Amino acid sequence: MFLDSAVQSVVDGGMLMCTATDMAVLCGGNGEVCYSKYGSYPLRGKYCHEMALRIVLACIESHANRYKRYIVPVLSVQMDFYVRVFVRIYTSASAMKNTPLKLSYVYQCTGCDSFHLQPVGRTISKNNSVRYLPGFGPAVAQECSDCGKKFNMGGPIWSAPIHDQEWLTSILEDVKQDKDSYPAYNRISAVLTTISEELIDVPLFVSLHNLCATLKCTSPSAVIFRSAVLNAGYHISGTHVNPLGLKSDAPMDVIWDIMRCWVRTHSQGSLSSC
Repeated sequence: MFLDSAVQSVVDGGMLMCTATDMAVLCGGNGEVCYSKYGSYPLRGKYCHEMALRIVLACIESHANRYKRYIVPVLSVQMDFYVRVFVRIYTSASAMKNTPLKLSYVYQCTGCDSFHLQPVGRTISKNNSVRYLPGFGPAVAQECSDCGKKFNMGGPIWSAPIHDQEWLTSILEDVKQDKDSYPAYNRISAVLTTISEELIDVPLFVSLHNLCATLKCTSPSAVIFRSAVLNAGYHISGTHVNPLGLKSDAPMDVIWDIMRCWVRTHSQGSLSSC
């Protein structure tokens, strides 16, 4: 890895593209190796490929901070056997202080799909001044409130947005206008469209099939599940990382309440594990 020299070489506001192909390491196959290379501990959840993206971004940010620089992700993609991120790099000692606000630790329940994020830092404002403080913790109790099991802790990961929505919209329009120049236009357009529809401020995602496997019940359709989340007053979207993944700003207890309701009305599944 040559991130140290790379983050120094890019001009202020310039773009850096990084590709990581060691997905087995980034997705939790060798957690200790990932920590030694990237400075983050991975977790083996269904969202592991998105977590890999966010680990790479956190690593680039860490290297940039050493030279009073910081990153702004433009596009972050997981495809085939690799992850690739495009970031702009800026120089600002004051803006660099916001880095702990963009990083979080992840608590993953060992018994169900529940996960929770704990920001590394926080700020308080007083008399037109901003003070940077450590984040509050812990984000969860010792045991999961949904199934009673303990948590594994991973990270830190990049928990801020991983795409620039405005840039993404413009590049998607350019691709559509000049589609004859792209032999793989259909795939490029599909991936960019899916990414543009993702909730940008929601790190990681849940798998509807995994939720149903935990409850040992039949699966509701994605449309029904999305409608339930929307009717509860939250947002939900798909993710380009996993066709079965769903990103939502609904708390995990709301997600499980929706699943319990589905089990009671449509299945004979057991609720003892929920």
